[in-house]
Amino acid sequence: MNSIAVTFPEAKPYLTTGSRAYVIGGQDGSFPERGEHMPKEMYGIWAPPIKAADGFWLKVNGSYLPAGETFEMLPWGCRFYYPVCDEISTERFQFVPDETEGVCVTYTFHNTGTEAKQLPICFTLKSDLQPVWLSDRLGKENCPDIGRFDASSKVLTLKDQGNPWYLLMTASLPAKGTVSHCSDAPEQPSGQGIWASLSLTLSLKPQETKDVSFFLVFSSCSETEALKTLQLLSSGSSRLLEKKIKRYEQIDAHATLELSNASHLAEMYHWTKYNNDWAVREVPGIGRGAVAGYAEFPWWFGHDSTYLLKSFLLTGDYELCRSTSRLIRDMSDRVNGNGRVIHEGVSNGIVFYEGMISETPQFAEWIYNYYCWTGDREFLMEFYPFLKKGMEWVLSESVDGLPYGYGALEIGGFDCMVFDCAVDAVRGYEVLAKLAAELGFSDDAARFHKQFEESLSSFNRLFWLEDEGRYADMAGTREEILERTRSWKISLKSFPAEEEDGIYGDESCNFDKTPEDLEVQRKLRENLDRIASEAAKMNDTERRAFCFFGSSSAGLLLEKGYLPAERARCALGNEVSYLSKPSENPYGDMGIGTSRIMRRFAAEGNADELWNALQSMYRSFGAVCPGATPEYFPGKGCFCQIWNNEATMSVYTECVLGIHPDAAHKRLVLRPCVPEQLGRLQMKNVSIGSENFDFDYLPEKKILTVSAPAQWDISLEHPEIVLNRQSTKK
Repeated sequence: MNSIAVTFPEAKPYLTTGSRAYVIGGQDGSFPERGEHMPKEMYGIWAPPIKAADGFWLKVNGSYLPAGETFEMLPWGCRFYYPVCDEISTERFQFVPDETEGVCVTYTFHNTGTEAKQLPICFTLKSDLQPVWLSDRLGKENCPDIGRFDASSKVLTLKDQGNPWYLLMTASLPAKGTVSHCSDAPEQPSGQGIWASLSLTLSLKPQETKDVSFFLVFSSCSETEALKTLQLLSSGSSRLLEKKIKRYEQIDAHATLELSNASHLAEMYHWTKYNNDWAVREVPGIGRGAVAGYAEFPWWFGHDSTYLLKSFLLTGDYELCRSTSRLIRDMSDRVNGNGRVIHEGVSNGIVFYEGMISETPQFAEWIYNYYCWTGDREFLMEFYPFLKKGMEWVLSESVDGLPYGYGALEIGGFDCMVFDCAVDAVRGYEVLAKLAAELGFSDDAARFHKQFEESLSSFNRLFWLEDEGRYADMAGTREEILERTRSWKISLKSFPAEEEDGIYGDESCNFDKTPEDLEVQRKLRENLDRIASEAAKMNDTERRAFCFFGSSSAGLLLEKGYLPAERARCALGNEVSYLSKPSENPYGDMGIGTSRIMRRFAAEGNADELWNALQSMYRSFGAVCPGATPEYFPGKGCFCQIWNNEATMSVYTECVLGIHPDAAHKRLVLRPCVPEQLGRLQMKNVSIGSENFDFDYLPEKKILTVSAPAQWDISLEHPEIVLNRQSTKK
């Protein structure tokens, strides 16, 4: 496993993480105050459902360490290299042990001189014990921190004065501890925390190297629990690190990818596997699952999960897929109780928003994908009642089989019959009919299949704009359309708006999505005027669709198999946006958008454009955090966005190799779209139905060799590529 080094790093973020705790700081060794959900608080040291500290700093021989010269990102930790000072070279390594609410920070000192050194060292931390976002809804109030040092145990104990939230710290060598309300540390974080320091003197002979470790542990429950964790970490950090490295070696061995002419893309793929592991968060009493991204979304989302979990299937991490799905379902049941899938659930159990209408059918499609890859009938049986209830709820919110409600475009008022919600609902009915048939529920299968056909027919009849040669993005009644066009000329308020805000008003618009470009603004308002003029002529009972913002996607229809061939070229060529100028990156400014474009190219069989999209995605690799891709290109939003794995990992199975499994019946259909620029492609140890498959594509001979268990039926659909089947023993 390779590391990624950055010389003369800035204060760009890094991530050191385990399933129970994580650290976000600057690559230069600093701890900037940054964050939106909790202003200035999203960096630092976290052990959800609490934050533990703002950061830590080291004073050596009377001076704090300067900015690091080199930052090294490892899959399992981080290393910082500092400038040599007074003949002392200093390195810092930190990691978070698996399933442990703790962090181990080790400094390595090397005496480069010819004389012995007595080195005073002071490790200083600023606590910030407080609950995660929206904890006020649970009645939790952040109070000032207090602290004490036990001279006999050499343990510093910090506690939130009004809550059982603890941070304990000790050193690998005997140290003296102090607690203070002020410090001369190079950074001065705000908040109600307290300063705590551990001081010791290190003796170094000429050319001698020594390590000093500092162990930080946390608990949101009790001091006793924190003491147990501290004993575990302080007595066995080397063993815990070795265990973590071995686990990453196992991650490396599953679903490997080699590209003879595109090793840079293979590197991004393998780091995506590490990113996936970084995303796993476990919170006692809440659950274990893959979160959306860091620093702003270290919790769970309905629609993010339906995208990001697919790449976990390749490595055979079925249990994580199941636990994440259960977490989303259980939160949804607790808050909604009608099958509606939540949008956003925080790591304290609070649900911020009950769910966009599109997320319920998307979740049904995810469970369908999971079943296709695993053949896990027991899990399907467990989830079918929830999925059925959810799609019946979608139907209850529908007219002519098409739902009313919010979808992916988060603009207040964009909640009538919306394009993406309609397409997702159609797909939801389709997959539920298939799942019902698989389970032997013939009546349900017939009913949902009929609803699928009726809803698809309604969609094509309503959303296709024949005169414009494109698809509309929303349909509604005359009054619904007129009200919204008037409002949107004032501002495009970010969704969800407060109920009392209605649609109108820019004074309460914290996130106005009105285009900044004046020319785009003009075109948007002209379009809204045109729509209002046409809507005014509608009958009272009529529903009509219009292209308001250009948010519809013919590519999504192509991907789902719902785009009629006679419309394809026209629909794909006539798409327009009234929200922004043409992007400098034609393959998308957002990783998830790029992944959708990739699936369109694969459906078209356009391998060259698929290659261009893969290359485009690589431009964001490491743009902010080494080894990760950010939410928005080139470096906005979350610095590590997990749903990007659709464009960096599962794209190779879903698009490049075109793997369509039916694990329950041991059938595999391949519809490859392989860019020749990749060179020889080898994927090994890909998990399908708990069995391993190897794929080897030779572009010169156009032969795809598949090594698979003999009992599997494998077919390849491509006019030029030849299948070479090799059987393996189970």
